[in-house]
Amino acid sequence: MLSQLHLLTTNYIQERNKFLIAEEALRRKAYVDTKGIPTIGIGFNLRVTKNLDLVLQALGFDLSGQQLTGDALAAEQQYIQAIRNVINNVQYTYTKDDSDDILLQNNLTQVMYARANDTRYTSFSRRGVFEFYNDNEVMGVYNSIIGDYEKIVDNKLGYCMADSKERAALVSMAYNGGGGIIKRALVDAITNDNRAEAWFEIRYNSNSDRGHTRRRYQEAEMFSLYDNGPLSVAEMKEVMRMTKQSAFSYQLTA
Repeated sequence: MLSQLHLLTTNYIQERNKFLIAEEALRRKAYVDTKGIPTIGIGFNLRVTKNLDLVLQALGFDLSGQQLTGDALAAEQQYIQAIRNVINNVQYTYTKDDSDDILLQNNLTQVMYARANDTRYTSFSRRGVFEFYNDNEVMGVYNSIIGDYEKIVDNKLGYCMADSKERAALVSMAYNGGGGIIKRALVDAITNDNRAEAWFEIRYNSNSDRGHTRRRYQEAEMFSLYDNGPLSVAEMKEVMRMTKQSAFSYQLTA
């Protein structure tokens, strides 16, 4: 494992969240991400069942059937399924531009409006838009999700890396691309205490589709090419070798 970590002088959770929000943005309304996936909040993929369930609960849906009964419960289940259809049904083919954000929002709003005006409900409060009312609602869902990605990092490394900039960078990678983005070569570099090699894997070899170049650069910068304190001769050689390799990789991708 890495012999020197860039431990955060401030709260790890705050720094990790600040970094992820800067990369993902925080959006209260649903939108279509760069892969055409319906998304909301801090990059919550709504086609992931757990994410959608947490969002629905935050928006006031009775997913567990503990608050509603009879006709109201039947209506609620119909509207939940209607939301799932908007998110998952192949008839809704979203791409990546603003018009598809509007299409997605309109499809969801139609369901929410119908639910808000359905007389089968009585005193059960219902909002008329598929939208978080405030950032606290967004963060409530985020806090229920982020732990999964912390576990992914631990499972990939085979141990619990200390709270640090390095850990925040790896969690950001997992949050963006799942466990598969943390490849064997990166894990081996960390295990072998080869920071320069790990940095190179993050910056270049973790962006095989060339679709997240800026983000991989930001994560590599967070991870850092250099150890804290004076570099040994061996470390300086590793950095020089990686600098040359980086320049060559840049030429290939430019």
